[in-house]
Amino acid sequence: VGPAAQYAGGCPKFSKPQEIACFSRDAGRRVHFDRRGLREYAAPHLPAPLDVGFETYLPKDNVGDPAPLGDVFSALAHQQHSPTCSILTYRNNLNKLMLCPYSRRDDWEIGVSRQGN
Repeated sequence: VGPAAQYAGGCPKFSKPQEIACFSRDAGRRVHFDRRGLREYAAPHLPAPLDVGFETYLPKDNVGDPAPLGDVFSALAHQQHSPTCSILTYRNNLNKLMLCPYSRRDDWEIGVSRQGN
């Protein structure tokens, strides 16, 4: 964290995030432009074993594109919504980014994609 004078000046304008489109993926990774993938929250039975399923976990194959936004743009097109925003991201990514200065022990990486002009 730098000296306080480094942060002088006007604050950037922020607005409350809002949902403008949605999509779900099924077990075959096919995209559907609805909420079928959402499940109602169910509290875990505690204590919960955190290693169940660990040995059968299959990571997502995002080697060429670690943060694919294609499905997000497809959902916007499906809703016939043209974004007027400067930043389009998955939920919670900005929280992770803003916490990076406080997580000095952990390495991190961010993928960025520019769309249009």
